[in-house]
Amino acid sequence: MLIKDEGRRREATTERTRACFKHRQGCGNALSTCFVIFLIALMTTSEFSDAKQLEKRILQRGCKLEGLHPLLIVTYKNITVSVDKITVPHGERVMVRCRELGKYKLIGDPSLHCRNATWNGKLPSCVPTTAISNYTGDPEDVPPTIVFGLPAGSAAIEPTGTLAVFPGSILHLECLFARRLGNPEWTWTSTFRQYLTGWAIAAKERDWKYRLSIYYAKVQDSGVYTCSTPRGLANSIRVHVVDVQCPVINLPEGPLIDKIEGARMGHSANFECPLGYRLEGASMITCQYNGEQLILIMFKAKFRCEQW
Repeated sequence: MLIKDEGRRREATTERTRACFKHRQGCGNALSTCFVIFLIALMTTSEFSDAKQLEKRILQRGCKLEGLHPLLIVTYKNITVSVDKITVPHGERVMVRCRELGKYKLIGDPSLHCRNATWNGKLPSCVPTTAISNYTGDPEDVPPTIVFGLPAGSAAIEPTGTLAVFPGSILHLECLFARRLGNPEWTWTSTFRQYLTGWAIAAKERDWKYRLSIYYAKVQDSGVYTCSTPRGLANSIRVHVVDVQCPVINLPEGPLIDKIEGARMGHSANFECPLGYRLEGASMITCQYNGEQLILIMFKAKFRCEQW
């Protein structure tokens, strides 16, 4: 009823305004009076539009994610949770990834957009890879596991499952596959340079780790890196090279013992107290990266030692 009444009033006021300007009749031939009527028409139109938008928002419904696999991690409004169901309002987005990067392959979309009770994207699930399935099935029938190592530098995992790597880092991507079954193949989307690939040299690793190395990572190395088995089964990791640093931690003087790795993304700081004191605050914090809004998250707490 609100929308209909506003519509009738808007039409009547607008029609009178047109007649007033055209004939200068019904307004006492006063142009100023016509102008006042014109302003009223504009205000009525604005009110009508606002009411219509409000009704539209009320009628549009939120979305539910139910029966989520326990290995799925959901991030909503910069908060990461592990739940079996979640409901979000219309117009909002959630990010989804598998719990162990590279050990499970994400099937579906890592970013879901709620549009009036319907998700705009394919609902995700996690598929086990060789490192998980070797004990229950033929390793030739599952995609390969990808694990990463950082001999130098730091990294963090974004809400979508992308591996954020600090510039200058040395990154090894290990494709886990039985060498006796043939050689897997690494491919990548970056056109910046060619990358060294091959079986690991160490005796304990050379029969099951097929490596790709990125030395002194640069922004141009960002892209998708895919390992494919001889039978065509594949798994991928998206790499995002980005410079992210957290604020410097201000620590009080006193008995607090700290070990701070640094302020770069992926760096951690550990805190403890000597005998006879208890720690107030977290014992460890990590500089993280949130890919959705490029927000740095540093757990802010008061770190101090209190006597028992």
